[in-house]
Amino acid sequence: MVTITDKGADKVREFLASQSTDVKAAGLRVGVKGGGCSGFQYQLAFDEKREHDEVFEIKGLSLLVDSEALSYVDGSEIDYVDAL
Repeated sequence: MVTITDKGADKVREFLASQSTDVKAAGLRVGVKGGGCSGFQYQLAFDEKREHDEVFEIKGLSLLVDSEALSYVDGSEIDYVDAL
């Protein structure tokens, strides 16, 4: 399962509102990408649900994870930190 903190959820809603995007139609995609010598890189993007997605409804948001990426992000928590 993937979770998101209150502050992370607030920032996602804030961004979606600034883009005039309906929170009910869009979700936050959480995934991984091969990164060569460094291993995997985590990715976040706004997207719509796809056929092989696992969907986690948390704090009024949909977190979308492709079934192949789930084992790599399982147990992750998304947060927002405003710092240098």
